[in-house]
Amino acid sequence: MINTKFIAWAMGPVVLLSSGGALAVDGLPPVQTQNAISYYSGGIGLDESAAIKADSLHHSLLLEFIEQHGRINEYSAGQKIQIDDNLGKNLLSVTSDGPFLTVDLPRGRFKITATAFGISQVRYINLEKHPSEHIIFTWPAQSTFVN
Repeated sequence: MINTKFIAWAMGPVVLLSSGGALAVDGLPPVQTQNAISYYSGGIGLDESAAIKADSLHHSLLLEFIEQHGRINEYSAGQKIQIDDNLGKNLLSVTSDGPFLTVDLPRGRFKITATAFGISQVRYINLEKHPSEHIIFTWPAQSTFVN
């Protein structure tokens, strides 16, 4: 019988290059680039969600998306995200592929607009004072929660 835990440990982190040129590392979604800004989105499933939370410490911005069903919060996906610099120049416009979006922004001030269910929310961050931010966007439920 082969000890797969030992083999995974011995191999170390696995890096894959997809045909689109995006990198995926250790169960993380592939890294994408837009306007020289690197980002990835995902978090579907416990393994990917845990990997993103652990990896987010190495990035300047982690956005988290939640839909509220009364007292119960559920992760949500499909939000349209726009990040602009302090001069109003659009740096990133993406749709989230999961409840998390991790972004590598330079130091500076940014406006983040997140839209879901026809409702837009805006947050402003200052990465000059704080090198990293974790922002949670929450929307009211758009469907009935079934337990």
